[in-house]
Amino acid sequence: MTARDEIPGLGLPTDRPRINHAADLTVQNLTPTEAFVLSRVDGQLSYDDICKVSGLGRDQTLDILRALKRAKLILGPNEIAVGGAFKYGRPATPRPEATGDANKTTAPEAERRVPSQESGDRVDTSRPMSAPATSRMSEPLERLDDGTPVAAFELEDWPDGDPRLKERIIRLHRRMRALSPYELLGIPENADHSTIRRAFALASKTLHPDRYFGKDMGSFKAKLAAIFTRLTEAVQEIEGERKEKR
Repeated sequence: MTARDEIPGLGLPTDRPRINHAADLTVQNLTPTEAFVLSRVDGQLSYDDICKVSGLGRDQTLDILRALKRAKLILGPNEIAVGGAFKYGRPATPRPEATGDANKTTAPEAERRVPSQESGDRVDTSRPMSAPATSRMSEPLERLDDGTPVAAFELEDWPDGDPRLKERIIRLHRRMRALSPYELLGIPENADHSTIRRAFALASKTLHPDRYFGKDMGSFKAKLAAIFTRLTEAVQEIEGERKEKR
């Protein structure tokens, strides 16, 4: 491929982006759709592959990937991980230009106008909102470990993995569908928008499959991917319920 084949702002369609684990995910304000696209970034799928599996269409997927890369949440090949509290800037929604030169918005200005929140993310002020539930908002593998027995053969995959970590992944994978979205995220039912996002970001730090990139995890990779997908669904369910009540 040549430079003409490059995707603007990303790189070659065959490049395989990876998560920047040095970035602070807890300060991000990703929607479930954006978080889902981020969850497809595993260092093995190319940009083309991610567009195919996202179900969002190529243009929307690439817009989200560009925003993730600008925020340094994902990295291209040979890019060095850089830490910091980078903020995700949501791709701007195209707006009709006003008539007349005085009111006309230039393309660069339109690109810089990024809404702080989508309209669907407004906080419902008609009900009391909780403060961050720091005592409950903890790493889910430890918090949700019910200690049920795990057979020896279930631990055979990923031979160099921590046995306790593998046991906790198995236990959470078994019961994740039986847990409510609030139990899974470790938040109260009246948690506000920012608390939900922080809980999701905290869980992503340990449950995103790309955290173990390059590891021969065997069946544990699929289990982690299923758990992370369920986490994304949990956020979608909570926010969907609240939109219906408005």
